[in-house]
Amino acid sequence: MEVNRSIKNIIKIILISITLLLLFYFPIDQKRNFYCLDKQEKCITIWKRVGGHTYIIPEKYFGVFKPSDCIKTGTTNAVTFIYDKNSNYDFIVHNNYGGKLSIDSSNYSIKYFPYDEFDDFVEKYYNKNNKVKKGIKYL
Repeated sequence: MEVNRSIKNIIKIILISITLLLLFYFPIDQKRNFYCLDKQEKCITIWKRVGGHTYIIPEKYFGVFKPSDCIKTGTTNAVTFIYDKNSNYDFIVHNNYGGKLSIDSSNYSIKYFPYDEFDDFVEKYYNKNNKVKKGIKYL
């Protein structure tokens, strides 16, 4: 009888520990920010995850698991997003710091400029005053 009580107490402690861990982990891991480039129509989600990586999703994303359409990079990297309504792309992306970046997207057309193509990126989307060309939204 004493053994059954000990096992029940151990199970209770384990369940309480798991519950407390999840209560602290999920609010930290599920934190995300939403940014819209064009009047709530072209929005992206920045989801910084526990473990040092970030998902950038080309829509408002509320799911709990990794989305199928996303850009994955580190939390210390910087990425510029451009929306040019006159281009054939949903988004144009430049990897500003050259950190590891991967794009998984089948539903969105994304033009990617790696770090070493900065001059091409600037030439195409910026004017001579180093400002984004008129009609182009950026983030």
